[in-house]
Amino acid sequence: MHSNKTTIVVSGSIAFDHIMNLKGKFADYILPDQIHKLNVSFLMDTVKKEFGGTGGNQAYSLALLGEHPHLLTTAGNDFTSYNTYLQNVGVNTDQVEIQRAMPCAVGFAMTDLNDNQIWGFGSAASGEITKYKPDHFLHTFTDKKNLFVILAPQHQDAMIRWATYCRTNNIRYMFDPAFQIPQISNTQLERAIAGAELLFGNDYELALISSKLKLATLFDIFRKNAKTKVVVKTLGPNGSIVYDLIHKKEYRIPAVRIAKVVDPTGAGDAYRSGFITGYLNHRSLTRCGCMGSVAASYAVEHYGTINHTFTHTQFNKRLKDNYADMLELHPKTHYEL
Repeated sequence: MHSNKTTIVVSGSIAFDHIMNLKGKFADYILPDQIHKLNVSFLMDTVKKEFGGTGGNQAYSLALLGEHPHLLTTAGNDFTSYNTYLQNVGVNTDQVEIQRAMPCAVGFAMTDLNDNQIWGFGSAASGEITKYKPDHFLHTFTDKKNLFVILAPQHQDAMIRWATYCRTNNIRYMFDPAFQIPQISNTQLERAIAGAELLFGNDYELALISSKLKLATLFDIFRKNAKTKVVVKTLGPNGSIVYDLIHKKEYRIPAVRIAKVVDPTGAGDAYRSGFITGYLNHRSLTRCGCMGSVAASYAVEHYGTINHTFTHTQFNKRLKDNYADMLELHPKTHYEL
């Protein structure tokens, strides 16, 4: 699948993730009434260093799905092996700015038996994105009307700068503020969402946005500004909900049935890639959600964020096996990528 005339650019972090698994549950270590003086240590069962970062993760799965994304970000002096890995699946990394004096960002993810996660993140070269204006990366794209920008989680100043640039220049974009929501002012957050065509978040993140912006429901986003067409709420093992703001409809998408969840890290990024691939190829919102769930299912079956692979035939079979009944409600769409 390749979105007609649409050039996808991904602005997000490049990182090396250190993924660790706890044999127990975080709840066994934390006393809720003592959270104000938290001092805990977790003994991890496994530790692996993997390629990661929101920008790299999403660009990777987009390439698996047949798209040709351009990754526009900063990376460190240890990016060489990661760069080769991305290029081998079809990600264009020509405009990744290498910071020679520092390494790539590092992420530390701890996952318990309930698939709850605690993250730590050191920005390193990823933080240098704030030195570059969006036009530094985008000036080579002469046909800006056919750009679609994915604003994946990264330094909050860069996210707001990119959102402002896209909104001012009428460039379509997806906004996914994630863990940066508390760092972004209410006014900046509202403007960034207002100019975005798509808004993504998990249930906690969207609840936080609703609280900050005093939204009674997520459909209120449309009344504030008509550019935002779709909100996608991911619910982990409980699937996702796709909100059609224009028609005031919501579609509940169950998670894909898989034999074993190995590692949930990166599932959200894979979901976004699947959804956006469907969206830019004019599929129904229901089908976009199903495609997102299928992409996410491949990620959780593997340790790390971008160790999964699939062929189009495999993807289509899993899509049909899990969602045939739902997709038959939309006879004008097809199963295939």
